[in-house]
Amino acid sequence: MASRMRTDAHTCSIEWDEDIDAVVFRWHGFASRDRFREGARALLEAVRSTEASKLLVDAQNITAHDKADQR
Repeated sequence: MASRMRTDAHTCSIEWDEDIDAVVFRWHGFASRDRFREGARALLEAVRSTEASKLLVDAQNITAHDKADQR
């Protein structure tokens, strides 16, 4: 069973799944440069705080960055 650790409904969610003893991170769609960084930092903090040795990332819904971020 997963317990929610953090959610930004438009950008990402982070959960702890005790069945697989892993942090589960999901991107929900487009992430601006700042939101992408916030999500990545939150993910690192979740891994550190849980001392997780496993991480599952679902990135199927993230879309490409805008032109400014591609430079």
